[in-house]
Amino acid sequence: MEGGYNSELFITVIAIILIVILLVIFIISFFFIHQNRLENHQLEKAALKAQFEQEILNAENEIQDSTMKHISRELHDNVGQMLTLVKIQLNNLSEESPDNKKINDSKEFVNNVLTDIRALSKSLNSDNLLHEGLEKAVGFEVDRVKKLGNYSVKFSANTGIVSVDRKKEVLIFRIFQELLQNCLKHAKAKNIEVSLEETMQYLNLEVVDDGIGFDFETKIQKNGFQSGAGLNNLIHRAALMNGTLVFERGKVSGTKAQLTIPV
Repeated sequence: MEGGYNSELFITVIAIILIVILLVIFIISFFFIHQNRLENHQLEKAALKAQFEQEILNAENEIQDSTMKHISRELHDNVGQMLTLVKIQLNNLSEESPDNKKINDSKEFVNNVLTDIRALSKSLNSDNLLHEGLEKAVGFEVDRVKKLGNYSVKFSANTGIVSVDRKKEVLIFRIFQELLQNCLKHAKAKNIEVSLEETMQYLNLEVVDDGIGFDFETKIQKNGFQSGAGLNNLIHRAALMNGTLVFERGKVSGTKAQLTIPV
């Protein structure tokens, strides 16, 4: 009798132990399944967020590019044509009074303005400007600034190693234009150096000036008219291309902006 009781007790204990083990296995399995689902959910959310931000970036880029092209056409078709008519009128007056210095000076002035407007019109139209690639577009913009006569601008390039996506080229060029405009409008620089380099992994664009420089961390925290919203926007655009845009103090003075995009 006692042997049978012990046997039943042993079986009961074994059954309880097995139930506990199965319960522990179930809890652990449930925990890992829950964690896995949670991680997958987080990954899906991150992917959707990245996709949403990419769509926003594409929309912003298309709107900006469309606006730039519209301004380009207006400059070329309307302003350019009006100045061409003025030039024709001045040519007629010059034939009547060939020694009139004011007329001759006005002709030269109108010619210079027409040249500048055509260059500006081209720089606003990415289809025309990027037809020969990013290096040519950056070089064209550098030459346009050189012609202003107020700045010394140097440009060096080492490209042709990889093929950069067309949409990325437009974004990179627009970021470059903004960086160059910052040098001209805010930095009070006299010397600007631009370099464009491609490797098998990255595209690197640097814009260095010898201007007054600025405290980047303080700038991006400001609000209102003096806020760094424009800089934050450029950094955000670089990030959406999986790249980085970093601002540093120049070796002597001024600012160094470095854009790095994986290709």
